Amino acid sequence: MNNRKWLTFLLLLALACTVTSQTPFAVGATLGSGVSLSSDWGDFNGDGLPDLVVGNVDSHFVYVNEGSGAFSVFDTLFVPGPATVRWVDYDSDLDLDLIVGTSDNNQNHVYSNEGGVLILAQVFQSSSTADIAFGDLDQNGTVELLFSNWLDGNFHVYTFVTASDSLLPVVGYPFGEATSLVVIDIDNDNDLDVIAGKGCCMEPGDVFVNDGGGAFSLASHFGSTSSEMSKIDPGDFDGDGDIDLLVSGGEYPVVEIFLNNGAGEFDSNIYVGSHYFANAAWADFDLDLDLDIIVGTVGAQSPKLLYYQNVDQAFSQDIIEDDASEGLPLLNGTFDVSIADYDNDGDLDLFTGRATWQSEFEIVGANNVLFKNTHDPSGVNRFQPEDHAIQIRAYPSPFNSQVTIAYSLPLSGWVSLELFTLEGRLIWSDRHYALDQGKEHLTLDFSSMRGRELSSGLYLFSIRSNTLAATLKLMYLK
Repeated sequence: MNNRKWLTFLLLLALACTVTSQTPFAVGATLGSGVSLSSDWGDFNGDGLPDLVVGNVDSHFVYVNEGSGAFSVFDTLFVPGPATVRWVDYDSDLDLDLIVGTSDNNQNHVYSNEGGVLILAQVFQSSSTADIAFGDLDQNGTVELLFSNWLDGNFHVYTFVTASDSLLPVVGYPFGEATSLVVIDIDNDNDLDVIAGKGCCMEPGDVFVNDGGGAFSLASHFGSTSSEMSKIDPGDFDGDGDIDLLVSGGEYPVVEIFLNNGAGEFDSNIYVGSHYFANAAWADFDLDLDLDIIVGTVGAQSPKLLYYQNVDQAFSQDIIEDDASEGLPLLNGTFDVSIADYDNDGDLDLFTGRATWQSEFEIVGANNVLFKNTHDPSGVNRFQPEDHAIQIRAYPSPFNSQVTIAYSLPLSGWVSLELFTLEGRLIWSDRHYALDQGKEHLTLDFSSMRGRELSSGLYLFSIRSNTLAATLKLMYLK
């Protein structure tokens, strides 16, 4: 038995001995209602706080974060059909725009962010959008948008063309039918690959690798013909520096982790739990440097929202319940789970999109619920000791054109490098960048950032991994 198979056997044995954990979540508030199928967090107004968009059926809501866990309705978007929603700076103008992808042969809608106001910029036909992902596939500085469509069996890829001031379709990609998408560097070669799950088809998922110039080939499959992959969430579960996949969804009631062997192939998997129409996501909720899992389920068979706490790569399970004494609804179907530190207190909170099952064939709206992370940090050091922290510095400081940023990682793994204004507006990013343990450096040129010169002032450079983060102020003087 090789080492990876032996590790998987031990993990499966540990998971079979699941015990009850203590959930760190408490109900924050209800937030709107409806059959809420999709949500996404993003700071679209540049105030440094994550705002929220929620896709329902026919009407979709943008909520502004007012601080201290309070939200107000900023806009209501009336777009026919069930929707998948995503924040993305598709036109590279340094603010977050909004994409609303619809199913049932309706149209996708593109909203441009014009000074914090969302303006309908474009509409184009969709056979049935199941998921939306994005990334600079060909490394030319422009984001490509990927729409998976489960009715016509094809991806649809668009990119922004400045001359026409619109998104235009791009042909020639080999992607086929899919219901869930991930764009990420899966094989550690510093370009973006595409993962496609087939939640509708009882088929294995596909791994398409990038040759570095935006040409893709089908490299491998993962899962089996009994798998349903309505949602795929990437993350480094085993701490080996490559991206693993948390897979859930469908009538085949299994939530499982697929382990990356380092070459972008998934030759082993770990069983997490059996949950009908599961919607799973992972993050370090208890601040102990590993990935925990939230699972929402949908169905008439006792739907729940569950928390799996990761303790040395074994999971303990707890059910997150609403507080009926506060007049909040009992948990019904959880169609969607999204994660952000919405109250800005240093730990990760939840939004859950809900619906109620009236019968086997009837789903009606229910109150969506925010869950505040109330994790007790006793015994967990929020500020990691120096040998478990990211070390970061910049030189020269201040600088008048180029700045070199040197940093050191305590562990190998993927990181996200981002540059923000003090108001929280994203200027530049290099996401899902695989790095080895030890010292690294990069140079940024503020005189030609994305083809334009930045104004003098303070900026924030951030480096984040699955479990660690560091931020540095940069002073730019022309």
